[in-house]
Amino acid sequence: MVIFSLFSLISAIICFSIAHLVFIGKNKTPLIKTFVILCLSFACWGFSEFFARQAETAHRAKLWQAIESIWPLTAVLYLHFVFLFSGYINRWIRTIILPLTYTIGVLQACLDIYIFTTVPVRYWWGWGYQIPDSALFHVSTTISAVIIIVGTALLVRYYRSLTSAANRKQIIYILIGTSVTASCSLTTGWLLPLFSIKVPELTVSSLSISAVFFYLAIYKFKLFALSPEDAAGIIVKTMSDALIVVNLDRKIEIVNNALLVMLGYTEHELLGKHPEVIIGKFTSGDDSVTRLLRSGIVSDFGTYFRKKNGESIPISLSWSVLRNHENKLSGIVFVGRDISEREKIQQELQKAREELERRIEERTQELRIANEQLQEKIEQQLKFETQLAAEKEWLSVTLCSIGDGVITTNSDGYIISMNPAAEHLTGWLQQDASGKHINDVYSCQSDTNSSETPPVHALSILMQESCNSPINNHSTIVSKDGLRYKVAEQAAPILDSTGNKVGYVIAVRDITERIVLEEELFKAKKLESINLLAGGIAHDFNNLLTSIVTNLFMAKMELPPNEETAQLITNAEKAAFRASNLTKQLLIFSKTSAPPREKIAIKEFIESSVGFYLSDSKSDYKLEFGEDLSKVVIDRGQFDQVLNNLVNNADEAMPDGGTITVDASNFDLKPPHSLPIKTGKYVRISISDTGEGIDNTIIHRIFDPYFTTRNASNGLGLTSAFAIVQKHGGHITVESTRKRGTVFNVFLPASEEPHTEAIDQSPSISLSDYNILLMDDEETIRLSIKKVLKHLGYDCVLAESGEQALQAVKEHLEKNIKFKVIILDLTVHGGKGAIEIVDELRTIDPDTRIIVSSGYANDKVITDYQKYGFHAAITKPYTIENLADVLSRCCKPEMI
Repeated sequence: MVIFSLFSLISAIICFSIAHLVFIGKNKTPLIKTFVILCLSFACWGFSEFFARQAETAHRAKLWQAIESIWPLTAVLYLHFVFLFSGYINRWIRTIILPLTYTIGVLQACLDIYIFTTVPVRYWWGWGYQIPDSALFHVSTTISAVIIIVGTALLVRYYRSLTSAANRKQIIYILIGTSVTASCSLTTGWLLPLFSIKVPELTVSSLSISAVFFYLAIYKFKLFALSPEDAAGIIVKTMSDALIVVNLDRKIEIVNNALLVMLGYTEHELLGKHPEVIIGKFTSGDDSVTRLLRSGIVSDFGTYFRKKNGESIPISLSWSVLRNHENKLSGIVFVGRDISEREKIQQELQKAREELERRIEERTQELRIANEQLQEKIEQQLKFETQLAAEKEWLSVTLCSIGDGVITTNSDGYIISMNPAAEHLTGWLQQDASGKHINDVYSCQSDTNSSETPPVHALSILMQESCNSPINNHSTIVSKDGLRYKVAEQAAPILDSTGNKVGYVIAVRDITERIVLEEELFKAKKLESINLLAGGIAHDFNNLLTSIVTNLFMAKMELPPNEETAQLITNAEKAAFRASNLTKQLLIFSKTSAPPREKIAIKEFIESSVGFYLSDSKSDYKLEFGEDLSKVVIDRGQFDQVLNNLVNNADEAMPDGGTITVDASNFDLKPPHSLPIKTGKYVRISISDTGEGIDNTIIHRIFDPYFTTRNASNGLGLTSAFAIVQKHGGHITVESTRKRGTVFNVFLPASEEPHTEAIDQSPSISLSDYNILLMDDEETIRLSIKKVLKHLGYDCVLAESGEQALQAVKEHLEKNIKFKVIILDLTVHGGKGAIEIVDELRTIDPDTRIIVSSGYANDKVITDYQKYGFHAAITKPYTIENLADVLSRCCKPEMI
């Protein structure tokens, strides 16, 4: 009895020892951890069987047999180990199969605990149990057997897929250990008891045999170490170069992912094919590869790969002989590297080299001619000095002719030379600046008033860092005369033939005009951002104002003229029309805005306006005009707003009073210039004040929408002025100096063409007996305008959309009734507007007078209504006088 119990104990100790030896190793991979847990489960099973057989009482044996019920989990752990070892583990197995099998194992263990509620049996080798005659027990045993069989089948399948003899021996050892345990368990634990043959169960004892075979696989064949084959597989998968392995039959055996991604093929499409399918410059009869391979390795052979879509990729191809363990040739390994970028760089370098050689040849020819001329004029002993002087003169001419400023200094930063462009930027002459320190001549200034980080030019940075690499920088310099230039700098050290630093050179390019153009472009883009918003707000707001104005008028008509309520309504009407001026200001920003313009004398316009603007101001003003001042074509109302905004802005800049100067003169804009307008003749209007000026930190934002520094301003004044002038083909610039005031310059295209205005002196008439059709999608506007028309004596029919208007016209014509006037809303939400139905209305009744109405006063249809087939146009909001006047003009006898 003791001997058979010791078998279980020895088996448990062996399994536990193997688990300990493997666990203390360096590698802690999932495979190792799973194997350790598997060995520990074997050990636990062995210890519990040992104590169960040695129990003093049946009750104690029953408790230890219940612990033995964990044995189904060993089958699940074995399957998990096989999955990891064979590499068949994937996301589907990891997330579904393994959790499911572990759940089944736990349920089996619980089921066995329930089965072992029977009383243990005392045999000659110790306590044991009889196989329950229960379907649950057989199902549980069958499930565990199936799990072990699946794991063993996976090992066999993996064995057949391997080519490495060492790896195959590993699997053989594992299969032997598994087979021993399975045979012992099947024979002693199930088959013999079925025939009532009473023998000790050797399942647990045989587990030590399995563990020993696993142990041999671990230490003899390094089961958990990284094999050369595995390392080679990892390298092949992860390498960035394309790899092809070709066997002795010149067929592709292996390709890596880099090749598949590079050429667009799948692995199935290439395996078994000849390498000539993808490698260029190889034919079946070409033995150059064989001859080259006699040396064993070929490197950097230029060829190309063919992609699946037919394109070619330049490749640097290397290959070597592949030999087996018997040193026999078994294949060829090709490694290709994409050199497209390298070839592109080489082509560019070759092109640059050829260009440099051409220039050197040209310069060499020039120098040869110069030397021949010099040899004819000077003595032999002065040849070297003369050549040196000629080269110095050439360098001086070159520096004088380039547009960038160039300043050279010694190693301490004292100026040696300057070219004319540098003299212009700094305001210093060469003879005055020579010998002075660069910081005394080249003055760098910040664009802000902040003194926390004083500005530093590129040469100063280079000298502080003491490096030999060129430094690029952008800064603002101030010349000796006080002029400011935005410049791009590049500073570099001057090295002698030994690499010692002997001086510095700084090249400066004036980018002031480019910065101005970029700022103007950014400013124009910001104005575009409110274009869409302006049109929509103006249209909807004017619709509301139309309803308000007409209803206020009808309410006032019901009251006596002297009634206080009538006066209040009149005030409300005035407020509503003042509100409509805001929509006009918004319409300035619309892309479709096309204001009516006329040719005027700007001098009289300024004289009649400036004094009116400053009637209640503390400031004085002064007007200055050039001779023969050209006329300009402008919209009076809009340009009056421009002049008003600029003059009031100058007045607000001088709260304690001052002098505002308005100067107008002809200006001929010639190239080159930095203004974003065409060259040509302009009238320049300058409005200057003597106020505090504008801070440099905000001057670039003064034309931004809603930007203001004053609490009482909405931030649209200067923005609208900028937009108006821009729509007139002009431009506004601003110049300001702190404590010295600000100057706004307005450039307007000059006009020499004659301009005439047609004056309509036709008398108004009343046609109170006319039928009128009014179409508008706003119900409040339809009802209020109907009341106004009724007040004027017109009979009005209403329509909500273009479709209803067409239907109304057709129905009235069937009754032999014609509408003399039709008023159509330009835009209708969800239906047809004026543009969509005007042609059909003219076809139905050519005699009808059609008026287009819209809250978008500057829409092209409103400003050029005749082009679109309308007889008149009226913009919202409008007074009863406006409506009556349009109806009167539209219904003149000569128009009917």
